Amino acid sequence: MQTRSGLLARALGLPRDKALAHFIETRNEKGLIDRRRLFGALFADLQLLSRADAFVGTAASWTSRLVLLAIAGEIAAVPPFAMVDKPLGQLWFA
Repeated sequence: MQTRSGLLARALGLPRDKALAHFIETRNEKGLIDRRRLFGALFADLQLLSRADAFVGTAASWTSRLVLLAIAGEIAAVPPFAMVDKPLGQLWFA
């Protein structure tokens, strides 16, 4: 299995060390991220996705977990969902 940086490097057609510069963590350390704008975009996505009937995401992503909780909060039940990297229970209940 490839690492996150390896997959990004391949997708961007860059060597791994150059691809790391595109990670949000690296850009944030350099002061290149507008945090207000980023939060606004996250909040807008969350509002839109909270109205979904089902969800496909990654268990490792806090955003995916937040979206799943937002959907569950809207419908007062756990929606149909799939996590493509690992079962959610391995993350929260281990």
